[in-house]
Amino acid sequence: MEFELCHKDPKEKQYFFLSSVLVSEEGMEMNGHISNNTIDFDYIFYGYPVPKIPASEKPQRKRIQLHMRLRNFIPFTFTGAISYAGSFFQGDCREGVTYLIFDTPIAIKP
Repeated sequence: MEFELCHKDPKEKQYFFLSSVLVSEEGMEMNGHISNNTIDFDYIFYGYPVPKIPASEKPQRKRIQLHMRLRNFIPFTFTGAISYAGSFFQGDCREGVTYLIFDTPIAIKP
């Protein structure tokens, strides 16, 4: 699974995670009730703080290690998926990425 690290303030490297695999189902109503069919990222990353490093300082390491359970990313309604190992579909990116493509959309909490 690939995650992008981004920062909002150029003076402080405050990172947050964006998944490039899961998508929000169109037309889904979110009324505060999260069903077993919805992936809630609040529960996946809850309790794992990401360090805040001033832009003037070099981080001690480039990686952040978080313990995550893969089952938290797969809904109870899982029926099947295919795996694709390669680069992005467009552009000249040569970085190898492994995609897990589900046969039905996965709804995530916005």
